Amino acid sequence: MLLLKHRIANTEGVFKKVHKSALNIDLTYQREKTALVSKIIKEGWSWPRCGAINVSHREDGTLWVFDGGNRLRAANQLEQVTMLPCMIYDSDGYQEEAGTFTDVNSARVRVSGHDLQRSAVAAGSEAAIFVENLLKYGAEHGMTPGRCEKILRESLADDHKGRNTLSRIWPAVVTVHEGVPLCGPILRGLYWIESHAKGQMSLRDAKWRTRVTRVGYNELLIATRQGALVKNSAPNWGKGMLERINKGIPERLRLKVEE
Repeated sequence: MLLLKHRIANTEGVFKKVHKSALNIDLTYQREKTALVSKIIKEGWSWPRCGAINVSHREDGTLWVFDGGNRLRAANQLEQVTMLPCMIYDSDGYQEEAGTFTDVNSARVRVSGHDLQRSAVAAGSEAAIFVENLLKYGAEHGMTPGRCEKILRESLADDHKGRNTLSRIWPAVVTVHEGVPLCGPILRGLYWIESHAKGQMSLRDAKWRTRVTRVGYNELLIATRQGALVKNSAPNWGKGMLERINKGIPERLRLKVEE
């Protein structure tokens, strides 16, 4: 959906640093604060990630952000950020800005999880290198990569404890996913079970790994969907799968606190 008939799209613009207090956001065509603002603040301000904010200069002399509103909102909450790099374009008003807002966001393409994983490995990220080794093990044992990088990078491998837990369950995860892409709910559910297993019980043990394999991908997937009827969350996926794993066997895989 490209609307490249307005003036902003056909001018070069002027680069200038502008004090954040001089920049406005028009809620006629933009949302109010989104979760991205909190994410920017939580992860810490980064000038390379900020880049240049796209701003329109209206005929009355005011400046209006048409791309970069969340970055401006985050900057407004950070005392150390005052001057923002901006590309400024002459504008006839909010309708022209709204059209450009649509153009910019329609044409934007997200970087794939695979490319992010490669760049993180090149940057020496401990978590990314750990994930890369898991992926190699999975490929060697018949697992289809699919969305592995994204799923594995979502907090599970962020710290030493998480990486230890993933290491313990990974052989079982790979065996279950032979020939199919990695399923997020199954991974997170098994991760939750391992994190809450009682005493020395662990899915890395041959007994429980074999049991998970016998239950199989299809049954585990059904269990996660039934758990999701309560709420889509790792505990519900895990509890649903645990029922299938323990079904019909005398010695059950137990949790630290049976619920």
